[in-house]
Amino acid sequence: MNDHPTPLGGTCSARFDPLRELFAAKLESGEDLGASLAVNIDGEMVVDLWGGWADEARTVPWTENTIPCVFSTTKAMTSLAALVLVDRGELDLDATVARYWPEFAARGKEGIKVRHLLSHTSGVPNRAGDAAPCRAVGSTCLTSRRSLSVPVSPLRSQSKEKSSCR
Repeated sequence: MNDHPTPLGGTCSARFDPLRELFAAKLESGEDLGASLAVNIDGEMVVDLWGGWADEARTVPWTENTIPCVFSTTKAMTSLAALVLVDRGELDLDATVARYWPEFAARGKEGIKVRHLLSHTSGVPNRAGDAAPCRAVGSTCLTSRRSLSVPVSPLRSQSKEKSSCR
């Protein structure tokens, strides 16, 4: 354990001082080892904070350029974006994915609905083969592989349609 005070950097609009204080308290208490927090409102960065430690030994300060390892963050953002589209009438949860992405229907996936993807009940594996070669060429490669994938299990929500993503 390092005896130095927990580092905290960045900027914060005065109206978000309580958020800065909470952020600092979480780091100081050890509840969070290190973190970054950014809040942008209408194009204005009102909070841009970072602090704590980038290593468990607490010898490397967390900086504005520390790259964290994150898991599953896209699930929540994808769901929120999808629900905004549903609210606007631009996305139908009961439509097939192929309505919006025709290539997805390949190889037995024509009956999979949008709600099945959002609720992880489609039977499509979480990875379409080895994604490593795709990293160099970007999302087009991954999108193509996903459309060519085959469900590994039957559509889990067919027998319990009402319970998924309602």
